[in-house]
Amino acid sequence: MQQQKLKLINGKNEFERHARRLVHCIFAPIIVLPQYVDDGVPEGMRTQIIIERFLHLGSDFHKEFVEEGTNTEALLYVSKVSLMHPLDNDWYNIFVHLFKKYCDAVKVDYSFQLGEIGELDPVEQWELTKLKRWIFKVQKEHLKRKEN
Repeated sequence: MQQQKLKLINGKNEFERHARRLVHCIFAPIIVLPQYVDDGVPEGMRTQIIIERFLHLGSDFHKEFVEEGTNTEALLYVSKVSLMHPLDNDWYNIFVHLFKKYCDAVKVDYSFQLGEIGELDPVEQWELTKLKRWIFKVQKEHLKRKEN
């Protein structure tokens, strides 16, 4: 049987890269607000976040991994921030979009409350992507502090 050599990527092998992704899926904190992690997260949302992290990991296993938080993490963050600051129209649309995705994932009918929901425009999509990347960055920083 022929042994496969692990590819080196930026001085790290693929095994280490995938192991770090797996550690992130399991141990990365849930960012509720900039100063608070894992605080007041409903158990159903916590479970959905873990599921989405693993789905994201599996879908990008052979491709370049996109370092961003999940939709449910973004929903939780936006909902907590909205308690301190009113959402403008763009962020309201992002919130409703994320809420729809969450309801679809956990099989909850939302149509009686929200009616028809459209897709995000490019600016809203970019704002959501920036938020999800920021969430991932903060999670990585928390994990690095725990390592040391």
